[in-house]
Amino acid sequence: MIQNLENRIDPVAKRSFKERMQRHYRALKPILLSHHPLCDEFQGGNHTFRLFNKDFCIGCFITYPTAFIVYILGYLSGLYSVLSTPTLWYFGFGGCSIYLLTIFGLAKKKTIKIFTKIIIGIGIAFCVAAIWSLIYDFGTKLILTLIYFMVGHLFINSMRAWNLYKTCRACKYDFDWGICPGMSSIVPENQKE
Repeated sequence: MIQNLENRIDPVAKRSFKERMQRHYRALKPILLSHHPLCDEFQGGNHTFRLFNKDFCIGCFITYPTAFIVYILGYLSGLYSVLSTPTLWYFGFGGCSIYLLTIFGLAKKKTIKIFTKIIIGIGIAFCVAAIWSLIYDFGTKLILTLIYFMVGHLFINSMRAWNLYKTCRACKYDFDWGICPGMSSIVPENQKE
């Protein structure tokens, strides 16, 4: 009886957690750094750039390093201590609001997109500096920073999902990722037994 049940268990379910994670990693490795399908619509276009023979997402690999560098430089130079909290918020939200160019489709060219990501990174650095200039304890500032990043990611990822949906829906493959050249090399690897 037990032998019969074991024979009926899906081979995928028998894999260890480590095996499943390795399989997922191998499947997603081609898009791990670019986060975009491997089709002409996304790769090498306005969504990614190529460096060291790998594709990188413009949004992630321009915005976040810029935010980190600007935050560190502003902190080390003492810039944030001479600016008032409202001024920090003004520059922060001002920089982040340039994302409106993307929302309204005005950042289609790669150079404009890279420029907007740099400005957004500067805005993020100033918003984080504004949070840390508040007169709260360390834990509260840390929680507010995490909330800021979670809300920001929710908004940006919702926009990315919507744009991906529109692009893939307009494509002749229409989300049939088994035959889509941008996803077919990824999906089967993940579903192999």
